[in-house]
Amino acid sequence: MKKRILISEQEKLSILNMYRIKKTILSEETKITEPTQEEVTEFVTFLNQKISELITPKIEETAKNLKIVGQFSDESLQTFRLFSEDNMLVGLALNKVSDQYCELTIPPNKQRAIGTVDISSEIPTIISSLTPRQKEILETSVPLTTGYTFNQVLQEFKPSLGIRGLQDQEAEILGQLTYTQNAKDQVMPDSACLGKPKHLMGTPFAATEILKVEPDGNSRTLSVCYGGLLLTNRTTYITTNTYPFTNMVKQAQNKK
Repeated sequence: MKKRILISEQEKLSILNMYRIKKTILSEETKITEPTQEEVTEFVTFLNQKISELITPKIEETAKNLKIVGQFSDESLQTFRLFSEDNMLVGLALNKVSDQYCELTIPPNKQRAIGTVDISSEIPTIISSLTPRQKEILETSVPLTTGYTFNQVLQEFKPSLGIRGLQDQEAEILGQLTYTQNAKDQVMPDSACLGKPKHLMGTPFAATEILKVEPDGNSRTLSVCYGGLLLTNRTTYITTNTYPFTNMVKQAQNKK
């Protein structure tokens, strides 16, 4: 026969109070303390370094698979743009400098975006390398944005792939119109494109045909004839952003 235990109202209140106190303590223990500016800076610096280490071996593979497209922006042939096939929002503009030439120049130690590097397969490795406190910061909101945590930035945005010149030197890609027009208005091909890879204007081609992967100085020149425009490069190569996660955060901030 089961024995019934009678509990007084005072005992019931005591048990309920103990439950409330325990619940409050657990809630306070699991609450994430808002990170200081110093903690955020150290956290972003750590992720910059970690992501750089992981994506450096991916640059050559990514560049080989990157397709770029070129097109003059108008009939006046003032500006020729090169952009990645899957993202027309970023690109490289070669501006007309004479009747026959256009050029792209990038100041020393600067770069221009041309694509992105996919790090989705590396994200678990990145997260597993974080300390418990860094994992807490990962779930906090990014400063100056609404709706993005650092973790969402890591999951949704990709490090930029860009081009730059040699260290402390200006990058330059030269475009030369390879046709001349005679008195009878006949367009004639120029011998400058002989022996060069040829592509029709507006069609995708491999970025590595004109953009170097290694900063090898002036040891070799890349040239491609692109629908009547001879593109030549001696000093410009593909790289990733020096501060990849910082750049990803800026992408999130700009999106908002």
